[in-house]
Amino acid sequence: MTKKTPQLQVPNLKSMTHAQKDALIIDLIGLVNSLLKRVDELETVVSDLQARLGKDSHNSSKPPSSDGLRRKPKSLRERG
Repeated sequence: MTKKTPQLQVPNLKSMTHAQKDALIIDLIGLVNSLLKRVDELETVVSDLQARLGKDSHNSSKPPSSDGLRRKPKSLRERG
């Protein structure tokens, strides 16, 4: 599921008044601030998901049956 990101059009700045340019700058600052907040939220989600991916029955309370089809690590003990 991919969202198409809308593209902003660059306005003709020469035809804009100073008040219109000021309003544009204020709007863009608001947009940048909301995007920065969203990036922070998404970075938190990604780090949580990466932490969950790294867990298996050896480093969490998950049962061994939830480890999937990966090979089990070999024992580091020597036969004796």
